[in-house]
Amino acid sequence: MIASEDALLLYVHASAQVEIDPNHVHVELGIAPERVKSAVRELVALQLLQPCVNCGTALTCVDPERAAARVLAPLEQQAHEQRVAVDELRAGFKELSDWFVNRATTGRGSRSIELVTDLTTVLEVIGQLAGRATTQVLTAQPGGGRPEESLAEAVGRDESLIRRGVSLRMLYQHSARYSRPTAAYAERLTAQGAQVRIVPGELTRMIIFDDSCGLLEVQDNSSAALIVGDRHVLNFMTQVFERTWLAAEPFSRPAPDDAAKDTIDGVRATIMSLLAAGLDDRSIAKRLGISQRTCQRHVAEVMTILGATSRFQAGYLYRETQSRRR
Repeated sequence: MIASEDALLLYVHASAQVEIDPNHVHVELGIAPERVKSAVRELVALQLLQPCVNCGTALTCVDPERAAARVLAPLEQQAHEQRVAVDELRAGFKELSDWFVNRATTGRGSRSIELVTDLTTVLEVIGQLAGRATTQVLTAQPGGGRPEESLAEAVGRDESLIRRGVSLRMLYQHSARYSRPTAAYAERLTAQGAQVRIVPGELTRMIIFDDSCGLLEVQDNSSAALIVGDRHVLNFMTQVFERTWLAAEPFSRPAPDDAAKDTIDGVRATIMSLLAAGLDDRSIAKRLGISQRTCQRHVAEVMTILGATSRFQAGYLYRETQSRRR
């Protein structure tokens, strides 16, 4: 309700009277004078009570529709002005965003590489560049399976690219195969004409649109990206992608039983090889597209198998084992 119980009680009483005396109405209502004074202030503020002309302190009741018009008119004017201001700001930001993407796409301006640290802006740039792509989009997605919300946002955009005849090629790391949402996403797009492959080693996050603009990951900041318009840098990014693509294999779900065991053994062998080379858990996990915790679990299991009491000893014993096999 817009008013307290006392105010409503007073208004109902006043509506049945020609006028009321605020100094004596408490007697008629049977409530304390202080409560009546508070109720009067409420109703006057809402324009539901107003002074009676030539009647001293007497008050008279006002039709709620007329009161609403008086109270709401200035508020509606403020709301209108705010809507106009919001629309003007939105148009200004849209114009600036189009300029920003155009500059990144064409490589104009004093800089052809822009650092964007806001994830929302990064996603907007990706959406705008995808909407303008005409020939091909190359994507490298490290880190294993992607979050379901990211896949839900990406699938519509990617299917639109395919429908427009844009070639879509994607690279993932081996561990992405064990993510059901990512595997389902890859199968869905592959059925529509996209090409998806997996690589066993390290992968740099990047997207390249039509060889004219690209986005490149920023180390230690998953919300940021470099927007690249420089032709030389784009050529290098494309070459890296193409070399990785040639060494990759088609995306497929992991096979059960023995094949899955062989895959796990292969991952462990790679981990121990990198461990023996002096890499830490974080670097190894990044190369394989697995979490650091998963990497540490594999290291602990291999240490148990080898009977090692330290990571250094595990690396040494692994090298010895590999030497004997040769």
